[in-house]
Amino acid sequence: MNPNNCENKMDVFIHEMEPYKSEYKIRVRISRVWRAKQYNTDKNDGLHSVLIDEKGDAIQLFMQLSVNLTTL
Repeated sequence: MNPNNCENKMDVFIHEMEPYKSEYKIRVRISRVWRAKQYNTDKNDGLHSVLIDEKGDAIQLFMQLSVNLTTL
């Protein structure tokens, strides 16, 4: 995503987001963050979080990371 494009976009609420559209500007707070391990291994598969907007709607976010989370 080009950060310059975000300046021209208005904030949307989570309930206004549409599937398969990849660029949104949202204002949220991070409620929870956790690392999840791959099934039957000790490898972390990424970082999970729950985001909540001003209206109280929530969405889960998954970020696949290329760094080893055990060192963070």
